[in-house]
Amino acid sequence: MPPSGSAMPRAKPAMDLRRLRYFVTILETGSFSQAAERLHVVQSALSAQIQKLEDSLGTRLFVRDAHGVQPTPSGRKLLGHARRILDMVAAAEHDLRQDAESPRGIVRIGIPSSISRMMTVPLLQAVEQAQPDVTLHVVEAMTDELETLLKQGRLEMAILFTVGEAGSPHLIDVLRDEPLYLVSPAGGATPPAREIPFPALAGMDLVLPTLRHRVRQMLSREAEQRGLALRIKHELDSMAQTVQLIAAGNGSSVMIVSSFIEEWLAGRVQAIPVSDLRTAARVVLATSHAASHSAVGGIRDLVVATAVRLALDGAWPDRPGDCPPAPG
Repeated sequence: MPPSGSAMPRAKPAMDLRRLRYFVTILETGSFSQAAERLHVVQSALSAQIQKLEDSLGTRLFVRDAHGVQPTPSGRKLLGHARRILDMVAAAEHDLRQDAESPRGIVRIGIPSSISRMMTVPLLQAVEQAQPDVTLHVVEAMTDELETLLKQGRLEMAILFTVGEAGSPHLIDVLRDEPLYLVSPAGGATPPAREIPFPALAGMDLVLPTLRHRVRQMLSREAEQRGLALRIKHELDSMAQTVQLIAAGNGSSVMIVSSFIEEWLAGRVQAIPVSDLRTAARVVLATSHAASHSAVGGIRDLVVATAVRLALDGAWPDRPGDCPPAPG
């Protein structure tokens, strides 16, 4: 607060877009009179606005000579800035008008490898049909990597696994709670059963992803809490390679449905739901709050709708009992 009775200093007039347009037009035409004619303003009003611009910057911008109006060194410097500013404003106005007419542009989405093989093609087909002017850039990686890309602003949205985490800096849509299955070679030693309790996994040779993977983190945490030790035979971060290894008769794994459903339906592996888990694996769509262009909202809706449709069609079963049985 200023001392009582003292006057607040007067702010100089602010530089605005109209004055910048006037300034650029004067230099493009070479005279105030021609600029006034092009801008459809009276010359006195144009001169008054330029005077305010010079006052706000504290420097002269023009000199008059035999050839008309010429920029001062400060004027030449301002000209480059002014043109860039006006070009950016024009580009923004153009983009917003286009967005208002039809969503367009590039939307970058991350999808975990274990879900991508089931989700990506139906999602791209839905986008092509509903938003043909939008280009979807799909990044396939693990949840931890996708979260990093999302925080860095390199993705607008990502499908992520969450394992009991609370709170998120992003806009969250819950897609589903994901059951886990013990996946073993078809006709292997695992006895037929409706489900298998988690402690029974401790006596099996398991092929699991590394601790970079959320499902592995969940299993390791569950085992530690119960005082159990999982017997890891191999570590593979590729779900496709893991299910091929199991189909060839090497060990068992714990997976979500989308990682192995094709091999299961083809009769190459068998699968039993894992019961007695203390923590649920949840699949969510996380959308960055910084993702503001209009196409993002439409793609977000399509991701949710695609997940629902896949569940209803049986391609992404919602519960263990929804998954079609392996051929007998």
